[in-house]
Amino acid sequence: MILQELKIEIERWGENKGQYKGAAKFGDERGEVSLNLSPEHIDQIFRVCADGIIATAKRAANDMTANIIEQVGADEPVVPGSNKSFLAGAMKKLRGAGHE
Repeated sequence: MILQELKIEIERWGENKGQYKGAAKFGDERGEVSLNLSPEHIDQIFRVCADGIIATAKRAANDMTANIIEQVGADEPVVPGSNKSFLAGAMKKLRGAGHE
């Protein structure tokens, strides 16, 4: 049997509001089997995905911030409290975070 569907979603209302629920569906030419995922299973799936999600988010933030800094003008003086100062600090933190 092969995985046909994996679904994890957050409960939006009710007594389980804020908690994740999930299901996996496996099947082949002989039939299908659906399983409800326990909170422990969902946590394991998230742990597997976490590094990739963090890396993708850092790349996206780095790309967006670099584009903004280029548009504003990197050679202009940075005025404390301005957006440029904030963005420059954010870029420094993001670039440094990848080397931990």
